[in-house]
Amino acid sequence: MSTSTKYKILEAIRIRYKNSAGKIKTQLLNEFRSLYGYNRKYAIRLLNSSAFVKSVENLSKRGRKKVYDDPIILVVLRDIWVATNLPWLSRKVCLSYFHLLLNIGFG
Repeated sequence: MSTSTKYKILEAIRIRYKNSAGKIKTQLLNEFRSLYGYNRKYAIRLLNSSAFVKSVENLSKRGRKKVYDDPIILVVLRDIWVATNLPWLSRKVCLSYFHLLLNIGFG
């Protein structure tokens, strides 16, 4: 089930849950828990809160923000990366040691 579908179902159940009375709320809560597999207290919190609603449009904006937006910075970083023989994480220790030796004056 996609994330946008989950949020649409959550919103539909939330409206029914808020407009219902005691035993019907229990049935809706059990139905919601069986559908998603959430803990009971977490499901109650989701169904009672209106501020927790996430819009479907903002789902694509998740994740880490770009640090380097300027194309000039990206070109310079790529040139440095190529000049250092394309280091990855496994070579990071060697590269930092080499950088340390250059800064101290041994190189």
